[in-house]
Amino acid sequence: MTKPTFTVTKRDNTGKGVARKLRMQNLIPGVCYGNNNEPQAVTADPHVLYKLLTGEYKTNIVFELKIEGGDTLPNVMVRDYQIDPVKRTLQHADFVAVDGDTELKVNVPIKFEGRPAGVKAGGRFETIRDDISVWCKPGDVPKFVLFEISALNMEDSVMASDLELLDGVKPAYKVDYTVCRVSRPRGAVVTDEEESEEA
Repeated sequence: MTKPTFTVTKRDNTGKGVARKLRMQNLIPGVCYGNNNEPQAVTADPHVLYKLLTGEYKTNIVFELKIEGGDTLPNVMVRDYQIDPVKRTLQHADFVAVDGDTELKVNVPIKFEGRPAGVKAGGRFETIRDDISVWCKPGDVPKFVLFEISALNMEDSVMASDLELLDGVKPAYKVDYTVCRVSRPRGAVVTDEEESEEA
């Protein structure tokens, strides 16, 4: 992962009145903490932050946080954020500094590639879960986990354990689960030939 740099400004004043004034200036309040760092109140540009959160890594993005008037933290993620329910704009963000050598738990999207053979035969492809929980270091967070589904036949299913993870990435779930399947159309009749093939 190539880390971008996100710049914020250290602020001393807090409170609802301060937050309101910042938003009138097209800025938002935020707090940065974690990794044995003292919590720091900061001011951020919501437009730049929005681009980070909607990029290739989505909310799993790890970036360098440069605090003007403060420190530069090499590995930071957005722990939480608030969105205006009407305007759908960012209102606040919590940044957390993470240790570059310590594994963290993230949910990574699953990307399915191809068209299942079972779909070509009249079946229906169903996504049960579109992400997988994994452990990895900040520098090893994948954009997504890719799985080729062309070989799936009617009533085939894929488990989380069937997904191939990159080096440095390992499963974080405790119980295996289905991520996708090819189901038979409702009312479809199973022929003797299909029964013999399945047997």
